[in-house]
Amino acid sequence: MARPKNKRHIILKAASTLFNQKGFHLASISEIAEEAGVGKGTVYEYFRSKDDLFLEVVTYNIQTYLERIEKVTLSKDAFLDQMDAFMAVHSEIISENFKATGHMLHTAASMEGKSKAVIQLILKNRHKVVDLLKGILLNGKVRGELSIDDLDFAADLIYDMIHRLSIRRCQYQLSIDACELERKKLMALTIKGIEHI
Repeated sequence: MARPKNKRHIILKAASTLFNQKGFHLASISEIAEEAGVGKGTVYEYFRSKDDLFLEVVTYNIQTYLERIEKVTLSKDAFLDQMDAFMAVHSEIISENFKATGHMLHTAASMEGKSKAVIQLILKNRHKVVDLLKGILLNGKVRGELSIDDLDFAADLIYDMIHRLSIRRCQYQLSIDACELERKKLMALTIKGIEHI
């Protein structure tokens, strides 16, 4: 039998899968319980309502993203390798979750009283990602590869560019080669452009 912590994790993973596939409104607690291999009552032992489960799924997905991007990015030493890893992993995650993100934002907008909480979660964690990028830029500065003073502004701007590039990949269904080329162009623009900030 799974320990309580594991059951909670399994329920979150199952709910995330079903919310991503069907959307919040079409996924039932019974289906989530079945996907998780637990009883419907067990879901309610861990989550008071479907709305609360949704908020926890948003938190779970954001935490999974942060852990994945930190692991890959921080496993590199060189500034350019860290930047390239960040761009590649962020793009992969956006591609994997493009439809799910649309469901999540649509659901948040339709949840009375909960949309503000979802937006706050997203913004709070956006700051964590920008801080990670700021650390990468600081690494470049310390190594003498960048001469930049306003790391906060540069990290925020670069994150937006990387995010937009990742969305372009999904919207235009770009090939892996086209994405690689665009990442290299963005990297060159980043290195040349931020020197003047």
